[in-house]
Amino acid sequence: MKNIKIVFLSILCLVFLTSCLTAGTTDNSVEDQAYRYTHKIKFKKVKAGEDLYHIYCPLPRNNDYQLISNIDTHGGEILDNPGSIEKYVRYTIFPEQQPTKGDWGEVILEFDYAPTNTEYVTANVDKIYEYDTTSDIFKRYTTKYYDFFDIENATIKKISDELWKDATDIYDYAKKCYDYVNNNFTFKNNPGFWNSMSDIIKYKGGDCGNLSSIIITLLRCKNIPARHVIAYRHAWGEFYLENYGWIPVDPTFKTFGKVVDGYGLIRSHEIVYFIKISENKTDRIEILSKTHFFYPSHDPYTCDLETTQTPIKK
Repeated sequence: MKNIKIVFLSILCLVFLTSCLTAGTTDNSVEDQAYRYTHKIKFKKVKAGEDLYHIYCPLPRNNDYQLISNIDTHGGEILDNPGSIEKYVRYTIFPEQQPTKGDWGEVILEFDYAPTNTEYVTANVDKIYEYDTTSDIFKRYTTKYYDFFDIENATIKKISDELWKDATDIYDYAKKCYDYVNNNFTFKNNPGFWNSMSDIIKYKGGDCGNLSSIIITLLRCKNIPARHVIAYRHAWGEFYLENYGWIPVDPTFKTFGKVVDGYGLIRSHEIVYFIKISENKTDRIEILSKTHFFYPSHDPYTCDLETTQTPIKK
């Protein structure tokens, strides 16, 4: 029996409410608009090997901050995920659907996405609390991640130490990391799809994800939890402050402590923002409204994603 190759492409949608915290002024509002998303998941065989037989794609679902409707899988089977409320789509790639040599094959997922009206506000950081070093957040987001967040890189360690010695606290250190990247690295398109930290340093810059990777790595060097955020055609960084949540930092659009206008529709995982839910009350809410696919290489195939976002009447 032939082994079945599987491509996993993820969309996760969850919401978790936590305790109330005081917040500051509004940064931006979600516009009163709906969108038709079309995801074309593309695959091409680049050398000899087994054929790809299935592609699995989790489905987005409704939550307090979005409405998903009019799902069209274009022939894919919607299946339950045992032990979870999530569902996924299974696409079967039949022999006649296998692309010819050098050509792309594709499967398509479409749905309507309507965000609800919320406002994102910035937390007032007036006190720094010690980290709970036993927490999952601390353990997960302070470590080296392959060559992308290389906290063992000698250049990064040297920069980190120099910035750290002049910082008054971890929040001030984060600002210094942000300023350092803005002053010493530039936005550019480097060769290759994923750049290591050594590559980014060599090229003295990179795309939005690369610039954010430098800040994230500098923060992780000093045991400050930090991670990427993925939105529609953009990426930035976040660092975690105990009792506040995740603080955005975007060296591409030069914003610290807030989300740049136009990227209020967050599509990533485990993002904490302060959301104003009434005139007199602001609750801290984790928004997990993810419509981002991720995929590794699948030898002997290369994969790609083509996404279109078309405004529609809400």
